[in-house]
Amino acid sequence: MQVILAGITAILVTLFTPLLQAQSVEEYTTQVQKMYISYYGRPGDPGGVDYWVGELENSGGELADIIDDFGTSEEYNSRFGSLSNEALVNNIFVQLLGRNADPEGLEFYSLRLDSQQFTLASIALNIADGIQTGTSDESTYSNKLAVAMALTQSISETGADYGANEIDAAVALLSAVDSSDDLDTALATVETLINDWLGIGVDQGPVDITNAIFAETSGDCAVYAQLYEAFVLDQQRSVAFESGVEITAGNSSCEITSNSIPNHDFNDASAHFATNTAEVNQSFSIPLQPVLAANTTALGQSYYNAIMLNGVPLDLISAGCYRPTDPMADQDGNVAIGCQLGVDNWILDPLGTASRFGADAHNAHTQPNGLYHYHGNPVAMFDDNPGPNGSPVIGFAADGFPVYGSYFNNSSSGEVRKALSGYTLKSGSRPNGNDSPGGSYDGQYIDDWEYTATGDLDACNGMTVGGQYGYYVTDTYPWVMGCLSGTKDSSFDKGGPP
Repeated sequence: MQVILAGITAILVTLFTPLLQAQSVEEYTTQVQKMYISYYGRPGDPGGVDYWVGELENSGGELADIIDDFGTSEEYNSRFGSLSNEALVNNIFVQLLGRNADPEGLEFYSLRLDSQQFTLASIALNIADGIQTGTSDESTYSNKLAVAMALTQSISETGADYGANEIDAAVALLSAVDSSDDLDTALATVETLINDWLGIGVDQGPVDITNAIFAETSGDCAVYAQLYEAFVLDQQRSVAFESGVEITAGNSSCEITSNSIPNHDFNDASAHFATNTAEVNQSFSIPLQPVLAANTTALGQSYYNAIMLNGVPLDLISAGCYRPTDPMADQDGNVAIGCQLGVDNWILDPLGTASRFGADAHNAHTQPNGLYHYHGNPVAMFDDNPGPNGSPVIGFAADGFPVYGSYFNNSSSGEVRKALSGYTLKSGSRPNGNDSPGGSYDGQYIDDWEYTATGDLDACNGMTVGGQYGYYVTDTYPWVMGCLSGTKDSSFDKGGPP
């Protein structure tokens, strides 16, 4: 723990050396605020800022004289004291630049921190030295500082409480600030937050998202913290439903709780649901700072792949397969239920079959308990008229990374276009034999496809755009996700057989 604190101390001394001889209170205040952002990821409280400004004045502006005392706090120990070296490295990127480290950089620095080739101070110096004028990293850092200064000043002027709950909200606010933010908009958010704490003009009611097309592109789940509702219809049964979704943000994760009813009408005339749709209450945990793993995780039947912002889970892998000796097999030798990935061969892709597993126009149907869930593009929450940054976030995967609609801004051309899957159909025909369906590779089974890297996306159907990794809805297999690029959170486990 002492080594970690010493490393963090060295980071700040290195970063702020050009300011050590500052003579004005304003300059000291800026230094202290930067200390709070770097150490705690939050704006400073007015009393704390005033205290440390006084300490700087007493030391003649020598930051090195006070930095050790600044870092040895209960707050720091409880929030960061147990972090691994990899998490500490990534945290430097997140709190200074508002983004995760790229996988190569994270591995490079973590290995050298493990071997003591580098210190956290030298790593931070390399990162800070890489911030170029006019870049998004510089804009992000500048915006974070401006928002932090504004919030601290507002707390001081209004006397608003700044306890544990308010600090959690401030951390979430600051983590959501990036280079794309219009500063006036971000500062207006500060005013809204202060009014919320003071109970001024706060509307506690849910937001109606019935048939809504979303607009937000931030990969930070805290941005979406809110109550939502929608009023929709089971079209074949003419039964009305009310959708309910609540998203809350904490220090390290967001919780998405819903009754699994979508924000759009469902079960249209094209659908053939095996069971009637029912409200199924579920809750999922989304890490605020997901990290790309060294190895990908295969999709499975034992967990939900993602939760959409309208409260409906994504469950891409079916329980159907080629099993010609089964009494329930159809004329092609396929069964719709009972198959296990890794045990049975030739697992059916629901959207590759003629029946589409009875899915409606939103590529969704129900499980035996009535749970409505997507098997592909939800055909909701985004459309074919994206903004300049591409499609909005429509959900979060089981590893915490955002799920976007189909469109992205191709930085090399400036064009906003659909993301292309890197999977292609295998050439030729399937093997012949009793345990193989034979015939051409036509997309009916997931094994008809192979990853050839011919599109924009990696094998998990994701890519990094503007420093943010995310998954994209595609017009072809794997439709939304091919695997997990991060670590699955256990809240997505189904807890039962497929």
